[in-house]
Amino acid sequence: MDEKRPPALPGPALIAVVAIGGIVSLVITFAALHYSASHDSPQEAVPPTVIRPRTPPLDLPDPPPTISALDSGNILLADNDGHLFLIGRDPEEEPPRLVLRSVYRLVRDAERNLDKPSLKSPNGWYLDDLASEKFLRIRVIRQKFEKMVAAGGVTGDVAGALAALARDLAEEGEIPYLTEQLRDRSYLARRSAAIALGEEGWRRAVPILLEILSHGDEKAYPVVGPILADLTGIVAPAETNRQEMLVITKRWADWWAENGD
Repeated sequence: MDEKRPPALPGPALIAVVAIGGIVSLVITFAALHYSASHDSPQEAVPPTVIRPRTPPLDLPDPPPTISALDSGNILLADNDGHLFLIGRDPEEEPPRLVLRSVYRLVRDAERNLDKPSLKSPNGWYLDDLASEKFLRIRVIRQKFEKMVAAGGVTGDVAGALAALARDLAEEGEIPYLTEQLRDRSYLARRSAAIALGEEGWRRAVPILLEILSHGDEKAYPVVGPILADLTGIVAPAETNRQEMLVITKRWADWWAENGD
């Protein structure tokens, strides 16, 4: 009786094929699991980019004046230019009518009272008491000054008239207003304000005074030269020609570069 032969073992080639098939199956399974996990797990949503239209600035009107009632029965009205108006009633009038008792102006001037420590405000703010008559007079001078500046012109008469108005404003204590004119686009406004401020001893006028002479304005030298001499301490001849004027102007400019504000 023949013996039963055991089954033949697989050859090396078949083993290799089976092994490779198993590896490929594992790779496919791992990739499928990774894909499923990456799509099933929640992810942080990226907010969409929102482009908002640019809103143009609103052209709002100036705020209305502020009115406050005082315990004395008077009314304090504040406008947008830093003025405070104290308004009361005239008890002798029937019916009572409103009267303007006082006008004040709130001003910040860090250079005021530098030589008078007892009068100097620690925060630089001052409340100027303006009588109503003085306030109206200043208003009229300002209007004339601004009207002439707007009209332009470079004649000697215009320059002289503007300088006279600027001196009037300086005498009325309008130093902050004249200081603003130093930055005005109009050369005549800058020129007039600088002369008036310089005559009052304000060093802030020096740059514009130098600008006047740097233009070669020999007619302005008799006025501007003494002012610069007083402000800088550098003496200059009373009369000079154009070349000498430019030389002394350079000396004043060098002094300002070292000692100016």
